[in-house]
Amino acid sequence: MITRNKTILTITSLTSIIATYLTIKTISKYGVKGTLRYIWEGDHLPPHIRDAVDKLDEIELKMKKQMKRKLEKIETMIEVAKLNSVDGGEANDKVDDESTLLLSSTLPTLSKDLSMISYTLDQLAASVDSVQTYGEIDLKKSKKELSASIVQMMEKVDTYLKLCGVTYVV
Repeated sequence: MITRNKTILTITSLTSIIATYLTIKTISKYGVKGTLRYIWEGDHLPPHIRDAVDKLDEIELKMKKQMKRKLEKIETMIEVAKLNSVDGGEANDKVDDESTLLLSSTLPTLSKDLSMISYTLDQLAASVDSVQTYGEIDLKKSKKELSASIVQMMEKVDTYLKLCGVTYVV
């Protein structure tokens, strides 16, 4: 009987030590409020911050899945058109009016596709800007990184639009 009591005592003590360790670790990571929220609700973030994080994740997923794939496809089309426009077996280092004209005539839908990508990226950028950060540093960092990625893609699209002869009047 005594060994059974010792076993129960050992298991209880071990469980208490593990629970205490995990609680302290969680408190140091999320704070007391975050830990309580994590225990009772399964998420350490308040609902309004979770909504903001989810919205940024959704935008990032859309950007990665759709926009990057479309942009890579257009990059390939432009490279193929450039290779097809080489005169005399020598590549031109500088894109001139003839190659721009040839590029536009070879790929008539390219400027339309680029314009649609530009429009979608503008919408994504507006969606990122509309996300409230509520003073959360991690949320601000995610928002800033996502905005920077969108800006990089916009710059590529603008370069390709210029290559196709499309100019913007600001």
